[in-house]
Amino acid sequence: MATYVVRRVLQSIPILLGITVLTFLLAKAMPGDPFTMLLNPGITEADLERLRGIAGLKAPPHVQYWRWLVSLLQGNLGMSISFNQPVATIIADRLAPTVAIGIGSLLIGLILGVLFGVISAVRKYTLIDTVFTVGALAGISAPTFFMGLLAIKYLSIGLGWFPSSNLVTPGLNAPFPYNYLDVAHHLVLPTMVLGVASIGSMARYVRSGMLDVLSQDYVRTARAKGLSERVIVYRHALRNALIPVVTLLGLSLPGVVGGAIITEQVFSIPGLGRMSYLAVLRRDYPLIMATTVLFAVMTVLGNLLADLGYAWVDPRIRYD
Repeated sequence: MATYVVRRVLQSIPILLGITVLTFLLAKAMPGDPFTMLLNPGITEADLERLRGIAGLKAPPHVQYWRWLVSLLQGNLGMSISFNQPVATIIADRLAPTVAIGIGSLLIGLILGVLFGVISAVRKYTLIDTVFTVGALAGISAPTFFMGLLAIKYLSIGLGWFPSSNLVTPGLNAPFPYNYLDVAHHLVLPTMVLGVASIGSMARYVRSGMLDVLSQDYVRTARAKGLSERVIVYRHALRNALIPVVTLLGLSLPGVVGGAIITEQVFSIPGLGRMSYLAVLRRDYPLIMATTVLFAVMTVLGNLLADLGYAWVDPRIRYD
């Protein structure tokens, strides 16, 4: 197993390098640069050229990429041009909301997806199965921004249950633990919206796995022995049906990251997703490259965890 992990890590290095090269070329292909995005009508072309020289943007593209790569290997993510702060500091300050939304959405998708998938499989071809199937397909198909706008309209503006934006209530200076409860209250809607797609995909996987397991010989043997349907479903069938779900959880990491970019923008959450969006708008090359590397590492790590998790839950799988 250790040899397999080392081999996968080594194989991921050229993939990550290719992603950084492609991202750098795409960022450079966009019109403008960080300084042309400055909304300062009094700035002159000479000032712009001077700023570009200070930031190293007048060097050839391959030289700029090489300098960035050397800095990355030294543990230096560079300085953000638009925020005028170290990139590592910006990412650290905005990591917690994105992680909270991502973990929360995965938990919602796992718990409700497994529940709906089991019920749908046990009640196959009934009205409740049809309702859950249509709902799962709708959750998978609906765009994240559309679900976010619906949640704001009905759950925030309409019913007033949750805040519609930001991470904290403006002007609130609550003591511990009420300040954290206020943050959690603001994160409920974006977490629910991001978890809707996870519920749908998880429910479809669980339903398919349960239908396959419930038709196996050992399930029929358990029924012939007189075991109750609840014991058969939840103690014997569900355990084997959840094996593909472990793989799905690992592969869901990239989807959570991509969904966070849209969700945080809709709800104005100051997390990594919204910061990545602003970095692209402002042509902030160091910030674009750093967030791309972070998201790419999470994607590669998610695929590796999916493979390792599959081998962990299924003893028949061995990686030599």
